[in-house]
Amino acid sequence: MLYTGRVLIGFACGMTTMCVPLYIGETASKEIRGILGSFFQIACVLGVLFAYSASLLFPWKWLGSIIAIVPCFMVAIMLLSTVETPRYLLTKHKYHLATKSLGWLRKQSDLDNGIQQEIDEMQSLLSNHGNNTKSARTSEKANSGSHGNNTNTEKATLLELLRDKTILKPLMICMSLLFFQQLAGVNAVTFYTEPIFESSGYHGNPGIPPVIMAIAQLVAVLFSTSVIERCGRRVLLLSSGAALMLSNILLGLYFFILDHDLVSAKISWFAILSLILYNVSYALGWGAIPWNALGELLPARASGSAAGVASAFHWIIAFIVTLTFLPAQQAFNTYCVFWFFAAICLVGMVTVYMFLPETRGKSLEEIQRHFQNRKQSNNIDKV
Repeated sequence: MLYTGRVLIGFACGMTTMCVPLYIGETASKEIRGILGSFFQIACVLGVLFAYSASLLFPWKWLGSIIAIVPCFMVAIMLLSTVETPRYLLTKHKYHLATKSLGWLRKQSDLDNGIQQEIDEMQSLLSNHGNNTKSARTSEKANSGSHGNNTNTEKATLLELLRDKTILKPLMICMSLLFFQQLAGVNAVTFYTEPIFESSGYHGNPGIPPVIMAIAQLVAVLFSTSVIERCGRRVLLLSSGAALMLSNILLGLYFFILDHDLVSAKISWFAILSLILYNVSYALGWGAIPWNALGELLPARASGSAAGVASAFHWIIAFIVTLTFLPAQQAFNTYCVFWFFAAICLVGMVTVYMFLPETRGKSLEEIQRHFQNRKQSNNIDKV
């Protein structure tokens, strides 16, 4: 029963990490899309902090059977009041519903000129891919608001993800970001939090150090949320990657000194500071922005299948890293593994600098045009 529960939770987490960034990206206005996207990571960190804190007060059986039910119930209730995204409705030729949805999201009348202009921009981009949305709009009005007979827009197939460069390139960027997110060493740092605190002379409740790290992450992600629309995604990823690389180098140095007995005095404080720096750095950029990219870079007609591929790829990489970390540690020593993570962080920074366009202040339609025709996308500049 326990294994079955874990499998079901795994499916739920996989679907959540795919759907939530897409929903935020497709519904948020360009002025606050980065801020709202960061709330996904804030929710994750709050959930981790809640679980760690609750573990100090309740046995694990209570955590799984009762305490976890409350957030799930709250999410189910709140979802009842949400609307479908306008872009999805347009792909289904439901122009009137898309207009009403966007009006509800923007708290404006669906007859407002701004709403009509935004809908027409979405519609124009979809029509460039062969979706005759103008015909859908005419047909829908002729049917006096009837939406049941609309013909569904053709969605991109998995084969098209490989053939269509306007889909493949943003998908590869998203997958690269998720790859580097996992290979930055977050699981290894999580594994070593408790042992490093114990080596420093701490012999209190072993549940306290994870709570401290979660609080550090929460502070960092709140700061990141406050500056993401001013600094941009690229600046945060590059600065976060540089700090993660430094943290991994310092952690590797700590274990190198420990293994070779180079210092007689205890230097566990050095490792603790490195742990805190790592958690803060991770939350600053690489914890949230790779997920934001799913909702910003992937085109509407392929968002579901492409996000599914990217999310599945992320969890496969997470599984491989978790599975191979201990064997790699035994084969190459702990410090080599952390220095390997530092090298991966450097490669991730180069990838961001070379391939990731800045999306701050750009509509999803502007971002998609960047991948359709680079000559018409000079307004998406690299910082």
